[in-house]
Amino acid sequence: MQAEGPFLLSPGRLEEGLKPGAPSQLAMSRSGDRTSTFDPSHSDNLLHGLNLLWRKQLFCDVTLTAQGQQFHCHKAVLASCSQYFRSLFSSHPPLGGGVGGQDGLGAPKDQQQPPQQQPSQQQQPPPQEEPGTPSSSPDDKLLTSPRAINNLVLQGCSSIGLRLVLEYLYTANVTLSLDTVEEVLSVSKILHIPQVTKLCVQFLNDQISVQNYKQVCKIAALHGLEE
Repeated sequence: MQAEGPFLLSPGRLEEGLKPGAPSQLAMSRSGDRTSTFDPSHSDNLLHGLNLLWRKQLFCDVTLTAQGQQFHCHKAVLASCSQYFRSLFSSHPPLGGGVGGQDGLGAPKDQQQPPQQQPSQQQQPPPQEEPGTPSSSPDDKLLTSPRAINNLVLQGCSSIGLRLVLEYLYTANVTLSLDTVEEVLSVSKILHIPQVTKLCVQFLNDQISVQNYKQVCKIAALHGLEE
């Protein structure tokens, strides 16, 4: 009886919405009786799969809110692309300082309630409350567990900018215009996503013309971009 080999999913049996690219050459290397095979199409298939889950709202474990609009996402995707989310979900305060203070990431949505009374005398261990509840000030360290943060209100982020940034995280594609690039740039800097920032800078460089020179320079100066 012939032994079953590994189960291969043909393009026709891929989940709806998965559209892997053209077949690419597998890279194989041999060492003795072992063969290592690298499939360059795997990363594209993985990204398509994550995008499918996002579009169908499957297995989302965190909700981001910007200007009253909610976006259901996956922590793993956010943390893999954003140093800010990686630090937040790892129960550490944001790196670099300042980002979460005035116009960065606000307190989780679960925190939007009257603050509990703090100990009146010397510092004591955190009060026994719901796991993952951060301190009342965004500047304080977040006392969280990775599972506790399920709802986040993003202060200083526009809903349009956040939507376009999330599109990039799940598709590797971002749609920019002179009307939206500033919002996307602002979100990418707040959430520490340098790849998107670079794309915005490249877009502005490509768009400079006699007609919009002042507008482009104003955006660049506002966000501290080099000439």
